[in-house]
Amino acid sequence: ENHPVTYAYSTATWTKGSWDGPDCIEDGVVRKRLFRTDGTPQGTILLSREVMVDIFAPRELSNGKVLFAPLRSGESTDIIWESDGSVQGTHSFFDTSMVISKDPSSIHVVAFGPLVNEKMTFLLAVDQSTQLWTTDGSRIGTNNVGEVPGKYVKMGPFMHGKFSFFTKDSDSDVHMWISDDVAIREMVFPRRLQQLSSFELQLANKEAWLFSEKSVACPTSVWMTDYSSAEELFRASSIGSDAVQLNDEEVVLSVERKCSDDDHGLELYKLRLPSAIGEGSIEATAHLEKVAEDCGGSCVGSEENGSEGKGSTSSNGADGAGESTAEDSGTQPQRDT
Repeated sequence: ENHPVTYAYSTATWTKGSWDGPDCIEDGVVRKRLFRTDGTPQGTILLSREVMVDIFAPRELSNGKVLFAPLRSGESTDIIWESDGSVQGTHSFFDTSMVISKDPSSIHVVAFGPLVNEKMTFLLAVDQSTQLWTTDGSRIGTNNVGEVPGKYVKMGPFMHGKFSFFTKDSDSDVHMWISDDVAIREMVFPRRLQQLSSFELQLANKEAWLFSEKSVACPTSVWMTDYSSAEELFRASSIGSDAVQLNDEEVVLSVERKCSDDDHGLELYKLRLPSAIGEGSIEATAHLEKVAEDCGGSCVGSEENGSEGKGSTSSNGADGAGESTAEDSGTQPQRDT
């Protein structure tokens, strides 16, 4: 009721290299404007002709207002607008004058996070860094929580009163940051993370999160974290993007193994979840296609092939930071997946 929604026209036609349609479509790109609607044509109202919508906040504030980041162009200094569902209540409240930057024109919102303690969290790209901010919808209630190096990559889920986000530094290493509405800290891993892949799953009852990461010289790894520590559960050539949690202890996911003399393709695997960040195990339950019964030790990740072992890390200290392997840490070699 009275809440704004984004709306994009879809009735334009393409003719001789130009769009013949409403002004919400420019240069072949759909531009979103902000409307309020009650579900009828008569009750659908354009809230502002001045601004186009880029990113919309996923939750409304406790005062009923919604936030969105506008598409910036020209001399515009606006970073975030707010709306209470009325034309008069739709306006900018956060601009570049509130941010210290060498290049104010490049400042923009890269993501909205969760509501934490009735404050909306959001991430800004500022110069070569990423800044975390919180706001209650007012200028005086908008504060900079902290700044981390690198460009924003991805947002993690909200759990235990915290959320996570990832950045990539100038060396292309990925860093995971844990935050609430007060401070930011970095999760320390036993080795460098290089590239996030598509698999992720927030566990229903474990209050933990699984995500995958692929390095240049190593297979894809599946990590489990509860935001206090993290463990590498297993490695494989690649991991499918979909997974199903069967119960509190088991997850079914698709895994691809590759051998020097054969390509297994994607197979369904059942991952037995550890009761805590400790040790997990994986076993095949069914196959999407026929595979060789025995790799002869040539599978990526097999013990005979010199696989690095699993490693766990705590965010409370720097032990194991850097590029330590199983040989360095004394952990057991990884099971053949």
